[in-house]
Amino acid sequence: MEVPDKILAADQEHVLTHGSTKVRDDYRDLLLELATSFVSLPVDEIDDAIDDALPAVAAVSATDRACVLAYDVAAGFAFIKHQWPAADGSPWTLPLIPLADVADWPSRHSRGETVAINDLSTLAAGGLRDFLKTGPIGKLIALPLSGKAGCFGCLVVCKAAEAAPFATEELRLHGVFARLLAGLHERKRSESSLRESEARFRSLFEQIENIAVQGYNQRREVIFWNRASQNLYGYRAEEALGRRLEDLIIPQAIRDGVVEAITSWAKGGAAIPPGDLLLHDKEGKPVPVYSSHVMLRGIAGESEMYCVDLDLSEQRRAALELDRYRLQLEQLVEQRTRELAVAKDTAEAANQAKTKFLAASSHDLRQPLMAISLFLDALSRTPLSLEQSRLTDHMGRCVRSLGEMLNTLLDIARLDSGAIEANFSIECAGELCRWLDNEFASVFMRKRLRFMLFFPLRDIFLHTDIKLLKSILRNLIDNALKFCHQGGVLVGIRRRRGRAVIQVWDTGRGISPENIELIFGEYYQIGNEERDPEKGVGLGLSIVLRQARLIGAEIACRSVAGKGSLFEIELPLAEDPE
Repeated sequence: MEVPDKILAADQEHVLTHGSTKVRDDYRDLLLELATSFVSLPVDEIDDAIDDALPAVAAVSATDRACVLAYDVAAGFAFIKHQWPAADGSPWTLPLIPLADVADWPSRHSRGETVAINDLSTLAAGGLRDFLKTGPIGKLIALPLSGKAGCFGCLVVCKAAEAAPFATEELRLHGVFARLLAGLHERKRSESSLRESEARFRSLFEQIENIAVQGYNQRREVIFWNRASQNLYGYRAEEALGRRLEDLIIPQAIRDGVVEAITSWAKGGAAIPPGDLLLHDKEGKPVPVYSSHVMLRGIAGESEMYCVDLDLSEQRRAALELDRYRLQLEQLVEQRTRELAVAKDTAEAANQAKTKFLAASSHDLRQPLMAISLFLDALSRTPLSLEQSRLTDHMGRCVRSLGEMLNTLLDIARLDSGAIEANFSIECAGELCRWLDNEFASVFMRKRLRFMLFFPLRDIFLHTDIKLLKSILRNLIDNALKFCHQGGVLVGIRRRRGRAVIQVWDTGRGISPENIELIFGEYYQIGNEERDPEKGVGLGLSIVLRQARLIGAEIACRSVAGKGSLFEIELPLAEDPE
């Protein structure tokens, strides 16, 4: 086997082997005629057209017989697709030949090479040689037939043994014919694939029950109408096919606009955007849909518009029902809000009355306790038996606890009623520290705990109510002293971002993270599950929070369980009075 360019001499005449210019011109004219007819050939007629073209080519060329040999790579065989018979009219009969017996033709053809054989005896014994030897064939050329999917076969052109070799012009014309055949095959393959795809598309959308799909040609005539479209609009496919879109489901009010938009789109204008539409069915009833559109090219090259419509009727009904429930809920919430507002006002009025009563009657409530305390003191000075002394001591402790609780409740009542007002003044932090030392140093010493103070050398001046601030600090330090069994307490005063900060550090048992936000609530105590009145009633930090608000201070707590706690008071600074 040799490539034709290596066989043919460079100066070989560019005429057919009969040496006739007319033969060459007739072949060219035939190829031009075939190329023209193949352009508009329906895909279903391609195979018949190739069968008709082969004898016509044989009649004007120096060819004794030829065929289109197809390669089925997947199955591993070659077979005759088309042929023109020998001069005596006898056709080739070719069984399936394994591709392995076709020598290296498939690989060479896949590279675009033409196979030329001047002596068939050079072929290996087997299917292809036996097939070609069925007639008086001496030499041949095999031209590749290729498409987008690769090489699918070859055009085999044969001559008798005594015939002259293939001339350059002859090879060129056969090559043109091979390309025409390859183009027809590619077109058939593409259109068959397109038709299969369209068939799958139609089958798929025909079976969808909840999505209405319609297809229209460029004249807006129905070419596809699935079962869901029938359910949505009431027209059977037989009724809809061939009718125009605007005559089926488009309301009169928007008909002109729809026709204009579709016509413009089909001619290359702007696409129709998806959105909600109110169409109508066969009975003229409104049909709310969400419609999407796509413009495609059909097999014939015409524009085709496909619409995908989703029925919004259920959504509309659901939306209306939801609006009704929402309105009912709003009315119910409004009614309950009014009732709650009335109940809140009533409760606040009752609470305010209670607070004012406690604040106003604080003297009257304390007076009996004072009298009891005096009587107990007098009683303890008289001769008493051991048992009487023990009972008197218990009574004293109870009276003191009752007094502390009453004083705490009355303090909260006075704070809530507004009876206590802040009297602001400029106070020196150094003086406050001296007061803290005088107030608590001896107490900590008796408990064998450390009490330390820290403040900068340069004095800090506070804008505050000193009585309320001292009350806050006394409460915080008393709490620290109560829960601190080793180590001690540090009180520090410093500046921070234009404010004064007072910190109370202790080495007590600390507070768990989940309790930090709860400790400033009323009656909340940690470590007093038995509600021992001698440990207080859980109102101390609640009073601290109220007092801090009165003097414009912010209070916060940080703590590590088992390590200790930090209470921090942030309050306004004042200018140095000097």
